[in-house]
Amino acid sequence: MHYYQHNIADYRKDTAHLSLLEHGIYRQILDTYYLNEKPIETQLVIRRLSIKTEEEMTALNLVLDDFFEASECGKYHIHKRCDAEINAYQAKAETARVNGSKGGRPPKPKKTQPVKLANPEKTGSKPNQEPLTINQEPITNTKTLDQSSIDREFDHVWALYERKGNKKTSKARYSKLSESKRKAILKHIPDYVLSTPDKKFRKDFEKYLNLEAWNDEVIPNATHQQPNQPGRSSAVDRVRRANEERERQRQASAGARPSVGVPDGDLRPHVGQSVRGNDTGELGAVIDGHFTRAD
Repeated sequence: MHYYQHNIADYRKDTAHLSLLEHGIYRQILDTYYLNEKPIETQLVIRRLSIKTEEEMTALNLVLDDFFEASECGKYHIHKRCDAEINAYQAKAETARVNGSKGGRPPKPKKTQPVKLANPEKTGSKPNQEPLTINQEPITNTKTLDQSSIDREFDHVWALYERKGNKKTSKARYSKLSESKRKAILKHIPDYVLSTPDKKFRKDFEKYLNLEAWNDEVIPNATHQQPNQPGRSSAVDRVRRANEERERQRQASAGARPSVGVPDGDLRPHVGQSVRGNDTGELGAVIDGHFTRAD
């Protein structure tokens, strides 16, 4: 044996009375006992341990008397704990030798994996259950397909944004966005582009993405508003109303009343249109800016 277990607690309990010299002799004897796997031969151990002085011989005899039993012939000293450990070691070694001669350790029985049924309550009552099969489908590279779809989506968004900024860096940033953010961008861009018709006031697309500008409120541009939208008035509407007001003031200062039936948006009398004078109420027409009474 080249190895044995040493229980420190048990050893100290049994050897607390030994001197340092006796400790050394006892441990040397134990090592020799396990290494040779047989009882100690007294005269041989004296030679092996180099016992020379009287003090060392006395310590050896005390250790042998305390922990070993002399054989009937008196030639050997036996240690019961060592014999038990050696017998267990030799039995284990013999088992390994026998298994080795048979080609190694016998294999463990294989475990069978149970078949998991989709619905045990329904299928358990059917004795002739058909075996479950798996239809193998071809494996596709979903990552490549997703990237191709994102590339096409970016080309569309890039065109909507009217290609402002660096396309390469914008595409790299756009490809890393989640699907929900890309949808929000696609919804936001048309209104944002409409609100910034002059591209020099529009953010570069990569800056638009870095700032997450799709979350910002779009302020409509006045020249692109719907004139008939409720609650909104375009610049054209405001100019038209101002012109109407000035025309009313001009006619009031000229002493003429606005005529009935004048086309919407134009309050000036048409050439040859019949009107009534403000003071006399006479029927006439406006010619070259002057009222002419009808004969």
